[in-house]
Amino acid sequence: MNRPLILASNSARRKELMEMIGVPFTVCPAAHEEPVDPDTLLELSIEKISLAKAKEVAEKYPEALVLGSDTVVSIGGNVLGKPKDREDCVRMLKKLSGRTHTVITGYAFVSKEETFVSHEKTEVTFARLSDEEIEHYADTNEPYDKAGAYAIQGKSGVFVKGIKGDVYTVIGLPVRRVYEYLRKKKYL
Repeated sequence: MNRPLILASNSARRKELMEMIGVPFTVCPAAHEEPVDPDTLLELSIEKISLAKAKEVAEKYPEALVLGSDTVVSIGGNVLGKPKDREDCVRMLKKLSGRTHTVITGYAFVSKEETFVSHEKTEVTFARLSDEEIEHYADTNEPYDKAGAYAIQGKSGVFVKGIKGDVYTVIGLPVRRVYEYLRKKKYL
């Protein structure tokens, strides 16, 4: 019998993606909210945050396998987290308009016996957006809890001109990689 699987995230999208994989799990969000370390390679920083989330929950549930994850958007050397307010949302969307950006999702599995940490990257190209499109989208509730101020699976999907990589990485969890790990560990 496998140890219980816990998703250390409060993200509704990550929960939906885990349900898509089809393995039983519970949700116990990590309180950990560490900023990206500007002195560390972005990929390593996002892995470190994911690992910290998983470790926090694993300390409470030592008999479980815990999955922690975090997502960040990067464009032109700038990291775009979740927008602080409407003005920040508009600023981010104007920065993304007509350009290609990188979405990095880190993920970490922690158990008593093992720690596994990795990340996936996907490039997303936005069409050129009008001020009206940006303002209209900023008036919805959708962008405010999303890295980069957009949800590719939501209303902002119409902004996407192209994608190179895994769309699930953009949504918040590299489903194939998580599936492969769980399969290797005999959860599937």
